[in-house]
Amino acid sequence: MVPVPPGVRYGDRARERGGEPKRLFKRLAVNEIEQMDEKKEYGEIKDLHERLAHGSQKTMEYHLRGKNINKVREKVIKVIDDCLTCQRMGRNYKKRNIIAIRTKRTNEIWEIDLVGPLPKSRNGYSYIHPSS
Repeated sequence: MVPVPPGVRYGDRARERGGEPKRLFKRLAVNEIEQMDEKKEYGEIKDLHERLAHGSQKTMEYHLRGKNINKVREKVIKVIDDCLTCQRMGRNYKKRNIIAIRTKRTNEIWEIDLVGPLPKSRNGYSYIHPSS
């Protein structure tokens, strides 16, 4: 006989027949399927996490958007928290503050880039020098 989980009523007639009630089997089967689905989903999320080179939470949620997975955010966070590589590397959550440089006159600050060497043009030039 299968042990009856707490909270499940076990009828006297089922005991007399020596069998298990259908409701109990159905409930046990549903619980087993849910556990298998959770393991499968965890495996899929873990595989995606590794394929994305230990990608971020938002990237993983974006890729899992089309799948039929319940509570994606919690499961993604659990996979990231369980990942040894991510634990060893640590996560850099520090946001860099962008400081705007205010100028009083036009052309007070210049940005200059130098690109090259490139294949020579018809005029013999091999570098690009954009400025703004």
